[in-house]
Amino acid sequence: MLFLDYSPKLNTTEIDIFHYISKNSSKVCFMTIRELSEEMHIGQTSIWRFCKKFECEGYSDFRFKLRQYVKEKKKRAISEAIDETALISFLHQTTEEFIGNRIQEASKELIDKEIIIFLGWGASKIIADYGAYYFSSIFNFSLSVANPLANPISNISGETAKKVGIIAMSMSGESPKVIRNLEYFTDLGTTIVSITNSDKNSISNISDVNIPIYVSIEMNLTADITSHVPAIFLIEKLAKNIAILQKSS
Repeated sequence: MLFLDYSPKLNTTEIDIFHYISKNSSKVCFMTIRELSEEMHIGQTSIWRFCKKFECEGYSDFRFKLRQYVKEKKKRAISEAIDETALISFLHQTTEEFIGNRIQEASKELIDKEIIIFLGWGASKIIADYGAYYFSSIFNFSLSVANPLANPISNISGETAKKVGIIAMSMSGESPKVIRNLEYFTDLGTTIVSITNSDKNSISNISDVNIPIYVSIEMNLTADITSHVPAIFLIEKLAKNIAILQKSS
């Protein structure tokens, strides 16, 4: 509640004060206790008691903490805003020769595969699930496997492995679980295409073709909130490109 990590017990008057301050926090930061009292038609003593319940020595202390709270709230709002310019920049990159060539290379590697397996972990696992659904709808039979090492699919023969294509999803390109699974398929000689944030990481190094995204990594405290819109776009573009190549062949 405001700058507290718990909700103090408030009476009816104090609840009214809280609602007013919550809706007008930026304004209250610069109001004296008398101005707030006159604005709300509530006694200064009631406001002082309200401040005490928020672990403040008085109104001045409360107003100081409120200013800090408003400042931090604005910072979070800025960091959580979607950066449309970054997404527009990415879309421009996909029209450039470098990314276009990588998509073309990946398409040629996957066009003759009978099965496409998507690998991912964490948020990338969700994108991998979507990729399997999208590829199955447009290109060929596809599935998303969380852990091939614990799945019967890990028992496929070397001959069958050549008919399988892997698409690995990982923003960092350093996911230990994805790397461990890719190493298994590498030993079988399976074609590996990866979509990562750059082309300089462990997953890109063990891939036959890597398609880098190059977007800024965003963190909210310890959580990675980097946009996965570019990864979804590349999946759709890759699937449609393969479908076009199939029709023209």
